[in-house]
Order: sequence, then C-alpha cells, then structure tokens
Amino acid sequence: MERQESAPRRRPAELGPEARRVADRLQQLSVGEAERILERAIDLQINAPGADPSDTLNSDVLAQIAAELDIEQRHLQQALLEELLRVEVEEPELLDRLLVPDAITAHGPVAGDAASVRRVLDDWMVNHEGMRKRAENPAVTAWEKDQGLGAVVRKAMQLSRGKRSLRTAQGVTSAVREATDTQQVVVLEADTRNLRRLAVGLLAGATVAGAAVAAASGVVDASGFGVDNVAAGTATAVLLGGGALIGVKMWAQRIREGLVRALDAIRSPHLVERGTSLPSTVRRWVDQVRGLAQDARDDYRR
Repeated sequence: MERQESAPRRRPAELGPEARRVADRLQQLSVGEAERILERAIDLQINAPGADPSDTLNSDVLAQIAAELDIEQRHLQQALLEELLRVEVEEPELLDRLLVPDAITAHGPVAGDAASVRRVLDDWMVNHEGMRKRAENPAVTAWEKDQGLGAVVRKAMQLSRGKRSLRTAQGVTSAVREATDTQQVVVLEADTRNLRRLAVGLLAGATVAGAAVAAASGVVDASGFGVDNVAAGTATAVLLGGGALIGVKMWAQRIREGLVRALDAIRSPHLVERGTSLPSTVRRWVDQVRGLAQDARDDYRR
C-alpha cells in the first residue's frame, strides 16, 4: 500500500490576515500565558470524546514536552520532586482565624524508605508523645491519648523527649506518602475540635457574665439602667472572653509546636535517645543505682 503523504504545512505568508496575527501573537507568549494554554490543552485532551479517564501524563511525556520547550532536565526533575512533596492544605476560614481551627497540620519531606520512616514515626508517637494507635490502614493511622501504665510512668519519670501536647488534642492522624524510593512525605494532623468547642463555650459564658454584670449594676444603680451599666457589662464580657480566647489560642500553639517537634524528630531519629520503652527504662535505672552503690562502696574502702 502506497504511503499517503501528509498535506504540506502552510507558511505564515499563505495564512489569512487574522491567522497571521494569531501566529505572530503566539511567538510572543509570556510564561503565564504559555502555562494557561498548556493547562487548557491538557484539560481538553483528558476530557475529549473517547479519552480514557485513566490516562495520565508520565515522566517520559513530561520530558518530551520539556525538551520541546527547551527546559533543562534538571529543572524538570526539581519541579517533579517538588510536586511529589507538595501537600494540599486548605486556607483557614475567618472563624478559624478568630477562634481555633478544627485541625492543625504539619508536613514535610523525610529521607528514607517508607517502612523505616513509619517505624520511626510509630516509635516517636508511642514512646515520646504518649499516644497509642486507635485505627490503622495503609494510608492513614489514627492516634489517641494512651492512658496505660507505661505512658503514665514515662511521663512521671520525664523520660519523653516530645512536647506531649498532642495528648491534649481530640486525636491525631499520621500518613507517610511515598514521593521517591528514598524520600517520603510525612503528614501529621491534630484534631482540635475540642479546643474550638471550648473557645465557643467560654465566649458564651463571658457574654452571659457580662449581661449579668450589666443587669446587677442596673439594679444597684439608683438612677436606673443606663449606658454605664451596658459599658460595665461589655467590659466584663470583653475581659473574660478575651482572656479565655488567648488561653485557648496558646493551647493550640502548643499543639502546633508539638507537631513540628514530632516532624523534626522523625527527620532526625539519630538525635533522639533510643530504648525508651518501660522495660529498658527500668533496666537503665537499675544499672544507675548499682553504679552509685558501687561508687559508694569504693569510697568507703578508701
């Protein structure tokens, strides 16, 4: 079968006036315009009739596109890694800014394979944050406050290196997402709905207290209820509510610092003391007591 030749490409001079203007404009695209055009073209390709919904752009296709656009491979690899390490975090709403958000999140890259990173994460949460697993699946692990004897003893003996503020959250979830063979993304999220409920309750209580002060001052004031009584009630509500809100926000900040501390420890497990389980702790204390007793005997003999 004879191969059919493709139609020759029309030169700009052969195009109509409007087409020539479009061609000239395409030669002067800004970076932002080129990004929007490529994004729209990919969207059209994916949603075209007959397109397979499972179609994806692999790294080879991206490499071909980068080569066509004269983008260096090292820049493409850096962009790919940054995208793999990116975690979507919702912008806080107005109520989150005024009170306390429903959840506080910390995330970041951690070197190592997925299994080793999970082991370090579990060790930190159990031995240094006083948490226990409540539920687990391949994607997410749910943690809750450990009220067992081991956690209580470690806290009493101050053996934990963590902030232990995560125990005050309603719960914590952790996830290890694979970015590359040697790079993982750890996502820690504390459920702070209990703090939000407390903030709302305290503000409501402050409002009631302010109203009570205003009513009581109106009864005592011989001139009757007036602006001064309203001012007194408002001042009471503002002072009580403001103080309560500051306290809850400081509580939320301690939880945020605890998440960051946990993430730092997971990144650098070699800086965290090992052997913090209760049996190993008891053995270490026994060894210390024996050492002190031996030193005392040596001093006595001398």
